[in-house]
Amino acid sequence: MDIREVERTVCDAFNAASAGEPYLNRHSFKCAVLAATGWKPRSQDLEACLGQQVGANAILTIDHLQRVVQMVLSTRDSTARLREVYEAFDTAGLGFIRREEALHIFKNVAPTVRTNIVEEAFDALDTRRTGRVSCEDFMAELKGRIS
Repeated sequence: MDIREVERTVCDAFNAASAGEPYLNRHSFKCAVLAATGWKPRSQDLEACLGQQVGANAILTIDHLQRVVQMVLSTRDSTARLREVYEAFDTAGLGFIRREEALHIFKNVAPTVRTNIVEEAFDALDTRRTGRVSCEDFMAELKGRIS
């Protein structure tokens, strides 16, 4: 979605939820976020995105909505990138990566990366110590580390 599409989507969602008012309360704001992104935030999600308390009678503007929508869309973008990286490693499409696969891929794609470095990274992702890294484990461990 380009910037103009985001702005149009935010305006449409705000106008639909505001009933002509220049602001939204928390409930209407959540509905506007849902309309703009397909995601319904919890109150604590809004507080994390906006960096402020969001009471039931909060006065939230279109600028607040723009900020939350942009955060949601940027998070989706980074999640999509992570999923693409994961899928490049899960060449068999089994839903997990084995240590041997990771070592093989690095040997072919990045031969200067030492084996012990690949093994350390794999161990950090294999939090359950199963010898496999699922997509969920991969995403959970790396989500906060990319921007």
